[in-house]
Formats: sequence, C-alpha cells, structure tokens
Amino acid sequence: MSEIKISNAVSESIKNGLADKILSPSIKHLLTAENDSLFYYYLKDLGIELVNDKLNQLERAMEFNLTFGEAIELAKSGAKIARKGWNGKNMFVAYSPGFKNLPAENVLGDALHEWVEQNGGTCDIQAYLILKTAQDLVQIGWLATQSDMLSSDWGVIE
Repeated sequence: MSEIKISNAVSESIKNGLADKILSPSIKHLLTAENDSLFYYYLKDLGIELVNDKLNQLERAMEFNLTFGEAIELAKSGAKIARKGWNGKNMFVAYSPGFKNLPAENVLGDALHEWVEQNGGTCDIQAYLILKTAQDLVQIGWLATQSDMLSSDWGVIE
C-alpha cells in the first residue's frame, strides 16, 4: 500500500485548523485517527492519491504557491485567500455566496433599497468576492487584476 506523506507544516496546520477549508472532515479525521485499522479501512474508500493531492494542495496553500483558480475554489469553501506579493498588511479576499429573497430592510444603499421595496420587497443578490483592505475597510465586489489572475503566489491565511 502506498503511503500518506504529511510534512510537519501540514501536520501543524491540521492541528491549528488552517486545513479545515481544504481537507474534508473525513480526510482530516483519518489523518488524526489513532486506530490504524480504521484509518486504512476508510483510506481504501477515499484513495491514497486523493488524500495526497489534498495534502499537497494544503502545503502549497501554506507556501503561497497556488494559482488564482485554485485559490478561488478554496475561497468558495470558506477560506480567506491572499497573494504573497500584496503590499498591504492583513489583506485578504473572501467569497460570499450571495443571498436569496433578501428583504428590502437588509439592502444597503437608498436607491437599491427603494427599488427593492417597489418590486416585491425582496431581491436576490448574486455571489461576489469581498476584499478586506490594508486600511481595514471592506470592499464588496472585488475584481482581480490580470496580474492577480495570472499569478501563482496565492495562499490561504488564518
């Protein structure tokens, strides 16, 4: 049987919760399981290759070696993502899945609030990206630059 390869950094990220957005609960449980026979029983179903792929992705996320596409998929899972080369401290991008049937009283902006009230009292908001800026502001509807999209220095932050 092939082996699961876990680096010290990956092992630590599993313990501190950083891995939660990348590894499924079942994989995380397997990697921290005490009972070897149970571990290999479930591992047989999951496939060692899948587990190793996820561990590799986790390690690359910690080292800021992800592509934009990989980072976006992790953001959709709830991770906060950032570029290694960003100048601002504590900047990150997060994903919002949007809202269905959002009541007018929860809609921001007077013009949009008025429009929602005049058109049934609720609206659907599409999914969007949010940027937490270096100035500790929230920018809703963040758009990546070409440089952002073509870079492979994305990672996951805590």
